[in-house]
This record gives sequence, structure tokens and C-alpha cells, in this order.
Amino acid sequence: MQEMRQSWAMAPVRPYDVYMKALYSLVRDRIEGDDGKDILWDDAIANRLATFQRVAVKQAIQMIRTNGGVFVSDVVGLGKSYIGAAIVKHFERTDHARPLILCPKPLVGMWERYNEVYQLNARVLSTGYLVENGGANILLDDVKYRDRDFLLIDESHNFRNPDAQRYKVVQAFLASGRPVCFLTATPRNKSAWDVYHQIKLFHQQDKTDLPIDPPNLREYFKLIEKDERTLRELLSNVLIRRTRNHILRWYGFDVPAGEDAQAVLYEPSAAEEQDMVDALRQVSDRYVLADFDAVKLQRDIEHDLKLLRKVLALVEPITPEQDAKLQKLKRVLREKPLAEGKRLIFTQYADTARYLYENLNPGGRIGTDHPRCHGRPRRRTEPPGLQ
Repeated sequence: MQEMRQSWAMAPVRPYDVYMKALYSLVRDRIEGDDGKDILWDDAIANRLATFQRVAVKQAIQMIRTNGGVFVSDVVGLGKSYIGAAIVKHFERTDHARPLILCPKPLVGMWERYNEVYQLNARVLSTGYLVENGGANILLDDVKYRDRDFLLIDESHNFRNPDAQRYKVVQAFLASGRPVCFLTATPRNKSAWDVYHQIKLFHQQDKTDLPIDPPNLREYFKLIEKDERTLRELLSNVLIRRTRNHILRWYGFDVPAGEDAQAVLYEPSAAEEQDMVDALRQVSDRYVLADFDAVKLQRDIEHDLKLLRKVLALVEPITPEQDAKLQKLKRVLREKPLAEGKRLIFTQYADTARYLYENLNPGGRIGTDHPRCHGRPRRRTEPPGLQ
């Protein structure tokens, strides 16, 4: 007994020690990273990742190995596609996986480019093809896809309806336990059940080893619906989501929107907008009306159109002369010290830059004293002769 009293087993334990032990147990796999297979290789895609993206890749790999699937749900502009490509490359390299990438048709070109540049050894397939084979399962019947053993789904929120054919095709494909990575900024649309149905693609039994109470997915989501449980407690095991504020707080810097997203966010142009409209028209006929509640969808669209017309009617009469902020800006620019020397105005949006340029320098009459620049050099708008 004396020896017991002198050993660590009888030492008093503070609440803080218990808290730290529990916290360490939760994040041990992220800290130690003792599995050599989960060390990121020094390759073309990994070298493109920022620190916060590399962290996401490592966490996603661990979640996939533990639970069979993961949601990468960072907000728009944090480079989910690069994170997804790095995850695919990791499993291709360490597990000799033969990946399959499902994505909406407008994203096929991007993923085919990633596949080529980063040597992902993947097949890329538009999700539209999942509903074009008269009920046949192209993923299981076509030799090009049936032996693929790792799946990445871009815009996975399109698979939240378990009655849709595309859902059933993917569900059957994943029934053998293939690991999967979901990319979506909006895993939840209308209700928590959207998340439930996506999880059920890779966790097809309701009984679960996930640390939730009760250990049954359907029962747990029923309790979420009653506000007796939280979705966050479950998603902490299968979802990675960061916002720009998170990146600023924990990594100390803001991030660019990514190689391609930068142009979409900050450099809109009539040509790009038309391209997007054309792409939407091309995929519009790939949706099956049976996937939707047509009556409710029409009602919602008509409601949205009514609101948009109302907004347009409210703002249309507002002229630059009635724009209080613009008029105040003009007054401030006429006062000292801003009235003397050069002025530099920053704005995040190209439309705002265009509006200010047109109203502070109508007709471009002041010449190169009022240049307007936005975006990257290849998309820059400048007066002639200004470099």
C-alpha cells in the first residue's frame, strides 16, 4: 500500500490535467502523424499548397482512413480544388489508388487539367452521365470506372437527394467501401438531412462507431431535428471547414482566392459572364425533373423573380446625384489635403471601381491622372500609354 501511495497511480489529478489528456486524445493523430504513409510527398501539387491547405490535406487523409470519407467544406476562395487534388494524389501515390473524379460538366475541363498536370492517374466524369444510361449503373458496368477504388466528388451537395438516380448510382458504387472525398462549400442546404444523406454514401449503415450518442446516425439526426443534439458534434469527425477569419486568426494572413477563382471573384467581365451563362444552358437539360418538387421549385423561382424585380424598381431611380456616399466622397476629395496631389482609391469589386471611375472622371476627360486598374496584369484596364 505504501508503494501505491508513492506511485503516480495515487497522485492527485487536477481537472486541468483531465482536460489536457482528453484534448490530446482528440488531436493526437494530427500532432504525432506517426503513420509514414500519411506524410505528404514533395510533389507538384503539394508544393503549391499554403500551410493551411497542407493542414487540411493531412486532416482529410486521417478522417478518410478512420471513417471512410470526409467533407472538405472551406468557404469559397480557399482552394478546395487544390486540397482535393492533393488528397487524390496522396492516395494514388501511397495506396496505388486508381481515382475517379465526379464533377459538374463546367468543372470537367479544370479537373482534366489537374489530372494531367499533377499526374493524378484519375478518370474524370461529369455527374450528368450518371442519369443518361436508362437506369444502368455506368460506374459499375463500364470497365473504365468499375475498377476505380478512390472517389472524389466535387460539388457533393448535388447528392443530397436519396431518391435521385445519380445518388443511387454512387451509393451502389461506394457500397464496397471505397474511400471518398466530398468537396462542397454548402454541405447543408435546407436541413440537416442533406448532410445525413451525403454521409450515408460512405457510411451506409446507421449503426456507427462515430463518437455520438446515440451511436445511430438516423436516430442522432432525429434528435438534431428536435434541437436535442448538434450537427457540429458529429461533423467534427468527418468535416473540415475554415473561413477567411479562421485563416487570419490562426495563420496570421489573408489568402488569395486561388489561381482560377481570383478572376471569378475580382475580375468579372461580360465575356466571362456569358461563358458562365452558356455553360449553365448546356447542363440545364441534364437535370431530371423527377429530382425536384416541380411545383414548389416554380413557386420559389417566381417568388425570387418578384423580389428581384422589386429590388430593381427600388434602385433604378437612384442616380449618381442621389448617391449620398458618392456625393460625400466627391466633397471629401475637393477638400484639403486630398484636393492636392494624387489620390488612390481601393475597392474589392471591379464594378465599384468602374462606377467610381465613370463618376469621378466622366468621359475619361482627365486622362491618365485617373487610371483605373483591377485584377491581375493580364486583365488590367488602363488608359493608353500608362504602364
